Amino acid sequence: MKEEAKLLLEHIRKEEESGSDIDKIWNLFKTSLENITTNHIPTKMARQKDKLPWCMDYRAYWSYIEDILTPEVKEDSTNQGTSKRFWTYVKHKKSDKSGVSPLKQHGKLETDPVKQASLLNEQFKSVFSTSDKITSESFKDGGYMKDQPSTYPEAEEIVISEAGVLKLLKNLNAHKAGGPDDIKPTILKELANEMAPILTIIFRKSLESGKLPSDWKKARITPAFKKGKRYSPSNYRPISLTCVCCKIMEHIITSHIMNHAERNSILYQRC
Repeated sequence: MKEEAKLLLEHIRKEEESGSDIDKIWNLFKTSLENITTNHIPTKMARQKDKLPWCMDYRAYWSYIEDILTPEVKEDSTNQGTSKRFWTYVKHKKSDKSGVSPLKQHGKLETDPVKQASLLNEQFKSVFSTSDKITSESFKDGGYMKDQPSTYPEAEEIVISEAGVLKLLKNLNAHKAGGPDDIKPTILKELANEMAPILTIIFRKSLESGKLPSDWKKARITPAFKKGKRYSPSNYRPISLTCVCCKIMEHIITSHIMNHAERNSILYQRC
């Protein structure tokens, strides 16, 4: 598996040197990583609910509960897995409503999932800003910033190092879900040493070209109920699940901006 990842690195280096755009390099990475995981990571069928131990033996049920509440934690392991198992059990036992209730449109309740998704989509679009491109001239003319020289120094160029990417990969939470590209954080973490140089190339290419891979512009949206009447689309807010690799690069850029702002007291004046 690691050997294939090394071959992928060489392939991506050649594509980058030949001037391939960011989408081509990213799709090569994504497709190759998908093939690697399919060929080397075993899968199994999930156990059906009617196969759970307490269906035939009541004592087995309480043994199962005891194992969740008081798990045996090994010395060389963390409690993340056991904690997740506990809260998963609590979630399934909750009696309050979850998900999306029938939504009202023109005085009629809609229960069809497609129509509900359409109603929520229109609601979420109405509260987001448009994606119209704004030039630097129109930005200044719109009064977004004062037409005067800044008293602060310019930020240094963003440097994306392989060591920095490696550190972020190793700190990933393996229990988090993947994004719309279906790349799981556990894969990136387990193969951190092999993925770091590849993602460093991709991040640098994206930064230099000023373009993002198409996958990074997508998100899986889940509506979460806030408060009020459940049938009103305006009482739901969107929760976006984006690509893990995109969030890593966002972290790099955000950290660079915040460090510059703190060093120069841009956000607040030091005492």
